Amino acid sequence: MRRPTRAAPRPDEPEVLIRHEGYVAALDYDERTGTFRGRVTNVTAEITFSGRSVRELTIAFGQAVAAYRVRCRAEGREPEAPL
Repeated sequence: MRRPTRAAPRPDEPEVLIRHEGYVAALDYDERTGTFRGRVTNVTAEITFSGRSVRELTIAFGQAVAAYRVRCRAEGREPEAPL
């Protein structure tokens, strides 16, 4: 039996957002894989993360922000401050 896939959001459908240390991420859920995906929306850098539960997603969000900051400093630049 084929599992349904997530339909494209309707224009009137609100986006689910979570926050971590000033960074804001939009969330999506892939029913096919049972995975939540997040992308930070208030910086120009691409910061993404995923998890199979709210707990995993929350931990992954914090880890993605920390890894972004470490990567920036390793490259000799300051991380973008969230807008």
